[in-house]
Amino acid sequence: MQDTAPEQDTAPEDRPLAFAPELPEPFTPKGFERVAFRAANECGMGLDVVAVDCSEFPCIAWTQAKDDTVQKFSMSGCGPWEEAFQHRTMVVASGQFKEGGAGARYLAWMPLPVDPEHTRIAMRRARERTDGMKEALGLR
Repeated sequence: MQDTAPEQDTAPEDRPLAFAPELPEPFTPKGFERVAFRAANECGMGLDVVAVDCSEFPCIAWTQAKDDTVQKFSMSGCGPWEEAFQHRTMVVASGQFKEGGAGARYLAWMPLPVDPEHTRIAMRRARERTDGMKEALGLR
């Protein structure tokens, strides 16, 4: 009897997506990190990048909102992000609330793949990846 690789035991939609060699530069780990930091610095939302997860495709940038006056978070109109990923973005917001007031606010930004099948898989996988990051940030 042969050992079965873990990937063979899971349904295709539950397997991490690999980084294809022909990906546009912004979707590569280095390119994504560059875009994420530029967007956080240039787009006026008071965001600090606290983690970048490129353990699988697509990468996810975790940011912390530092400016309490900012209430709306969107990459629409954010030049570096829109130029790289157009309007294909998934964002997940998480908060850490304290008695008597607001606590830390975190947002996870993930560009969606162009391929609809990859988008479906990436969104499904994002839930698991988000849970792991929330735990790492002490939000669970």
